[in-house]
Amino acid sequence: MRPKSFDPDQALERAMLQFWATGYEGASMQSLVDCMGISRQSLYDTFGNKRALFEAALARYREHFLLPRLALLIAPQTRPRDAIAGYLSSAVAQPESLPSGCLMVRAITELEDADALLAGFARDCIGEMFAALVGVIERGQACKDFDPTRPAEALARLVLTTASGAHVLHRLPAHGQEFRPLPEVVLAAIAARAN
Repeated sequence: MRPKSFDPDQALERAMLQFWATGYEGASMQSLVDCMGISRQSLYDTFGNKRALFEAALARYREHFLLPRLALLIAPQTRPRDAIAGYLSSAVAQPESLPSGCLMVRAITELEDADALLAGFARDCIGEMFAALVGVIERGQACKDFDPTRPAEALARLVLTTASGAHVLHRLPAHGQEFRPLPEVVLAAIAARAN
């Protein structure tokens, strides 16, 4: 078997960025092979078909973008209020070098009802983030950062849906700046009330 004339890891990184920028439907096979710098046959031989490549790109996104965000969120040395502020800020202000929004949120918005595999993957990723947010908010309730009279799950849903909405709005012209939720507003909404 001949060695590959390209780096599969770099090719997958480029494919992930293409899917992130255009979505699954918007990424043609030609645009994928062009951005990956490989032939169609190499794409099929290495990754399978477009769907298998998309699944590999989502797994890479989870590993390289979602899990590091999760690690920052749950770092025990970080004050819960600062952890939530950092999580929300990363959804509102993204590096210009990356496509707008979130690949996972984009995949969910394109999700077909019958796509059980993708739905399961998305549900697992969202579930991981939700569980981390609940844990951070519970820590914040214990140290009086966050309102202890409301369920941590309800506050976590507010934070998660706000961040997800920010990712969607980031795709608007000028990154939807006029609609961006401010982390301070969300933090004020979940803060412990002064007695």
